[in-house]
Amino acid sequence: MRKAVATSLIIITINSFFGVLGDIEKFAEFDWKLLGFYTAGTVLGIFIGFAFADKVSNKSLKISFGYMILLIGAYILVRETLLA
Repeated sequence: MRKAVATSLIIITINSFFGVLGDIEKFAEFDWKLLGFYTAGTVLGIFIGFAFADKVSNKSLKISFGYMILLIGAYILVRETLLA
């Protein structure tokens, strides 16, 4: 499970990196303050995750991760079909 989470985070990081590169011509228009707060929140979340990693069982983590993926998939499906 830890490998699945780590792999997901790596994929998200690569995806985000190339997303930013795709908008490189708009760097002057970026809201750097928002990006800084987002990055700080992400780093804080990483440390909180490390603190709780040993306290959460793998079974609970798998179930929670599955529900989260299901909810995100349902949200994307609804957004793309009903709101498009």
